[in-house]
Amino acid sequence: MLYIMSSFKGEIEYWCNVKGYGLIKYNNRQALVHSSNCVREKDEWISFNRNDLVSFEVEDNIATNVKKLAGNITPDAIPSANADTPGGKVSE
Repeated sequence: MLYIMSSFKGEIEYWCNVKGYGLIKYNNRQALVHSSNCVREKDEWISFNRNDLVSFEVEDNIATNVKKLAGNITPDAIPSANADTPGGKVSE
C-alpha cells in the first residue's frame, strides 16, 4: 500500500506533558502527535501550550516531523510553499 505524506501548518489543540502526546488542529481536522515525532534541540523535553503554532507532516492521522513555529504569528501569516511573497497578519 502506498502512503503519501503531506505537509501542514496548524495549532496545538491539546497537549499532555506527563504522557508527551496531544492533538493538532488543522484544516478542520485533527492529527495525533507524540513527543517522539517532534523535532527537538539536542535532548530537550518537548512541551507545547494550547494554540502553539506548528508545522508537521501527516500520515494516517499521525503527525510527524512536528516543529514549533514562532509564537506571535497567526496561521494566515505563514506563507504557503508556492507563495511568491509572505502574506497574512502579525498579531500584536
